[in-house]
Amino acid sequence: MRVADFLNPSTPERSRTPEPAVPSTAESQDRPVLGEISVRRAKITHRQVQYACQQEHPTPKKRPGRPVKLTEEQVNEIIEFITASRENRRACYGKIIE
Repeated sequence: MRVADFLNPSTPERSRTPEPAVPSTAESQDRPVLGEISVRRAKITHRQVQYACQQEHPTPKKRPGRPVKLTEEQVNEIIEFITASRENRRACYGKIIE
């Protein structure tokens, strides 16, 4: 090899095969993916979606805290009382808890 070949190396010609049609980054930023739109509407982060997809049970666990003091039967009784009449719907809190 000659010294001139080191100073001016020739680059091989590129083949003329067409490149696949991939949108440029500017185009892809203009058109968000459908998943990104739903993430924005739901006001959740991309990481939250990623975590939910990776988990076997993505439903969140119930938060620990004080247990409910009313039984389901008592709650149903209160609902029946409130929905029984117009006066009961407008009753103050003190009358409802009696």
